Amino acid sequence: MASRFTSKTAVIKFYDNTPTTRLEVVAGPGQGDFTCSNLFVEGNTEKIEARDRGTHDGFVEGDDLTQEWSLTLEQVNEALTHVSNSRVMDFLRKTGSFSSAISMDDDEWAFGVEITMTKGAVTTVIDLPKSIGMGDFTEGKETNTFSVSGTNVVAPDVT
Repeated sequence: MASRFTSKTAVIKFYDNTPTTRLEVVAGPGQGDFTCSNLFVEGNTEKIEARDRGTHDGFVEGDDLTQEWSLTLEQVNEALTHVSNSRVMDFLRKTGSFSSAISMDDDEWAFGVEITMTKGAVTTVIDLPKSIGMGDFTEGKETNTFSVSGTNVVAPDVT
């Protein structure tokens, strides 16, 4: 039977652009439902069909693609924000212990998202190096949740 990567073997981090020791926070706990679109596309560009008099005539390269991503996190019994402890909401808002975080962009708060999957001797990483994001809150019967979502605007790195 083949071994499989699951949510239990994945770690999701948000990180900034600090040159020596980047500021980061590990996302979780959660259901393991990270999703990401347009991840495995050659050249990270859209392919547009070219037609000549209504007949397929090949493809041309279009715009760079973006990756839309989302993740659901469960609220644990701790403050949503904290002046010195790492909180995902503080990272997304660049507050608390992340108020000095350095952006991946010159104008807006942008950050990286790294998904590392390890099972036995195998490790694979998906890196979304320039994302903007936001979080939504949902109150629930079993647990409260945060839906964290965003858009990556440069080519992802998959190793």
